[in-house]
Amino acid sequence: MKIESSKIQKLTLSELERLDPVSVYIEDIGERSGEITLKCFNKSWTAYWGGCGHNGVANFYLSCDNPYLVNCFSRGIDDTITDYDNLDTWLKRHIVKLRKEEVIDRMPARRLWTDVEDHCRNEEHWLHTESANEICCEVLGEDWWHSLPQIDNGEYTYLTRIVQAVRDALQKLNEETPVEEEAPVIFKNGDLVTYERCFGDSVCTFIGLAEELEYNNNCVLMHKNNVVPAVLSGVKKINVE
Repeated sequence: MKIESSKIQKLTLSELERLDPVSVYIEDIGERSGEITLKCFNKSWTAYWGGCGHNGVANFYLSCDNPYLVNCFSRGIDDTITDYDNLDTWLKRHIVKLRKEEVIDRMPARRLWTDVEDHCRNEEHWLHTESANEICCEVLGEDWWHSLPQIDNGEYTYLTRIVQAVRDALQKLNEETPVEEEAPVIFKNGDLVTYERCFGDSVCTFIGLAEELEYNNNCVLMHKNNVVPAVLSGVKKINVE
């Protein structure tokens, strides 16, 4: 049996404008993965990222924009949805437009208006009927399905407000948390080091600092009997006990 444990940070956000209290569960999994769960009222959303970098999933969250995050928490959600409650008004508006532009005469316009009043039902099911297809084709053309009236998706707007509230909270925590300054690492000739950007975890030997090297290189390493230039900030010392 293999058992692994991880540390989960919980935040509770309250006194939010137009929102119930929000619970946020933040879990860093390994070095580069993480998961965040949002809970508000009786709904919850979870997003997992398998490559969120070394700074933690919370900082990765802050680096992303709201539309991307909303789609991660609710895959495939759109910011607008079809306005089924106003199909009749939508069709009549287009009939009036066709009449004003003299695309159709008065009598055909009157007939279409009557057809809408007699047959149109403000519900999605009606759009799949023969009468809907006939009326919509005559008013809007054969591609009428792509012209359906749209309104803001309340679910999308709601989740966006939650995502933004969490962003504000994480940003505030970052501003309030003091940054601990790390002591500078001192390298000596002969130290065993790694240089991940070029050699991964392969062990190198630190030879010394250097000046006037190309591409911002400012030190020299020995790797497999080859002398190579390197950027000191990317060199990590191996602690040998």
